[in-house]
Amino acid sequence: MEVVILNGITQTAATGLPKTAEGLNALMQRAYNRICLKRGAFCYDRVLGSRFYMLDAADEHAEERALRYAQAALLPLAGVEAVSVRREGERFIFGLQTMLGTGEIAVKGAKV
Repeated sequence: MEVVILNGITQTAATGLPKTAEGLNALMQRAYNRICLKRGAFCYDRVLGSRFYMLDAADEHAEERALRYAQAALLPLAGVEAVSVRREGERFIFGLQTMLGTGEIAVKGAKV
């Protein structure tokens, strides 16, 4: 079970309690958290997170770099791998393959 966080904000259910995700959705949430969190920003685990925040979206190889940053961030997450990326406006859509199936997560690009 994973608490649902979107754009840095914990999502709440109608009861006011945090929303939770299970199964494939929980794996997608963990992957989203790892990609969005700045690597080194969490004092208890300095390798948690990614370098995605350093991405220059105007770079002609931005998609390739985004995929590499995501793959590196997901290495410690057993059974989850970033296999593709595409741009939609200022968002990067990562295709993920997991032991529970496949899915996509959208992450807002860093510098434009």
